Amino acid sequence: MDYKQQAMYNNGGSGNFRLRMVNFEMKENHISHETQGLSETQLVVRRGKPFKLTLLFGGRTWNPHTDKVVLLVRLGNLARSIPVLFSDQCSNLHKWSAKVYSRERHAHSVIVHICSPVMSAVGVYELLVQIETPWDKRICSVGAFALLCNPWLQYDPVYMPQEAQIEEYVKSDFGLVYCGTSANVQSRPWSFGQYEPGVLEACLTLLQISPQHLHDSDRDYISRADPVYLSLVICAMVNCNDDLGILLGRWTNEYHDGVKPTDWTGSADILRQWLLSKFKPVRYGQCWVFASVLCTGSSF
Repeated sequence: MDYKQQAMYNNGGSGNFRLRMVNFEMKENHISHETQGLSETQLVVRRGKPFKLTLLFGGRTWNPHTDKVVLLVRLGNLARSIPVLFSDQCSNLHKWSAKVYSRERHAHSVIVHICSPVMSAVGVYELLVQIETPWDKRICSVGAFALLCNPWLQYDPVYMPQEAQIEEYVKSDFGLVYCGTSANVQSRPWSFGQYEPGVLEACLTLLQISPQHLHDSDRDYISRADPVYLSLVICAMVNCNDDLGILLGRWTNEYHDGVKPTDWTGSADILRQWLLSKFKPVRYGQCWVFASVLCTGSSF
């Protein structure tokens, strides 16, 4: 079922223009944004590509000449105000926009198409709706959505022009990991597990507890638009040296208080254990385990 958020606007009287409900249209948006299976409870979309919400109103109908509807997206202390406009023009990929096409406006509902800038920061955004009439102004938080990079969009630095590359590096959740020495290379099957429950949540949480974020959250949020910066942060957080990272490495034969590195077969169990333990390092990993978990964290 698509996620719906009840808006707390029932105190304005039955005749007032008010927001009654928001439908995040999760099923359709996830198909459109190639994010099917990443989350069953949260809207997940990709930057630079419009996604849609349905706003349902109560009371009288929306009069665009006197009533203003504004969306606010908030990432930590950073926020953007996006007026909802009636327009049939294409979205500007360099700034936030929210528009309603004329054919999608009804007496008590509208479909709003929201587009983020192609260089938006990766993270979980809070969404608020503000309604301003000649008599009052009300605002309400209606939910959240996760915004990811977009390898399908040519203006995104992570763009991959070949579908085979996207299939292997983004969509495929199973592969082989190679380890050993130059004279003795061995392959191991590995489940990258990006569609497993809790994995996306763990990867997004990883960014929230990085030293960069804890030191200066505003600067970290702004920097998250850069995939190189994201890669450096995730790479550093895969091990637990000097931070709240995921894995503790060990290269001896003493693994009685943890899991022998060769016993791991996928990233999901490692990431879920780390998340559920409130960021205690998972024991134990070696080079190919670190690399495989890094691949999962970078696949979104």
